[in-house]
Amino acid sequence: MLMKWKEMADRYDRLLETCSIALVGKYTKFSDSYASVIKALEHSALAINHKQDIEYIDSTDLEPSTLQEEPVRYHEAWQKLCSAHGVLVPGGFGVRRTEGKIHAISWARKQKKPFLGVWLGMQLAVVEFSRNVLGWEDANSTEFNPNTSSHPVVIDMPEHNPGQMGGTMRLGKRRNPVLD
Repeated sequence: MLMKWKEMADRYDRLLETCSIALVGKYTKFSDSYASVIKALEHSALAINHKQDIEYIDSTDLEPSTLQEEPVRYHEAWQKLCSAHGVLVPGGFGVRRTEGKIHAISWARKQKKPFLGVWLGMQLAVVEFSRNVLGWEDANSTEFNPNTSSHPVVIDMPEHNPGQMGGTMRLGKRRNPVLD
């Protein structure tokens, strides 16, 4: 086992190519906020013989309001996003900072950049696609707007308590009907 570890460490030291991933999230200033996602990226990069470079982008910095208030931060964030090989929007909850994530998702789709949405990131990808490809401008998640009536493309689980944030993920096998 120790020999395999040494081989992996030696292989890592010889890596020449780098894969840059823009991680667009709410808690990008805390190194351990997305620890499991970061470890998964490290292992994935090593599996394809690449070094990993994560560009942390606060999703608020991608929003148009930041352009007005702090244009340097806005342009730096967009520069990081545009120079990345791929985009990852990790999990989370709540409406705060979702529009910046949606801007990043839209950019990745239009530029045909590899995109991975985890949990909330995938839900926002559904919202973005519904708004910008299907033309449903009011498409949203009922978590963010409970009054979304014409295009609720992501809905709360029946057992979810909207007043409880965190610790509410549904894990394990379960039937999920898809409605027309």
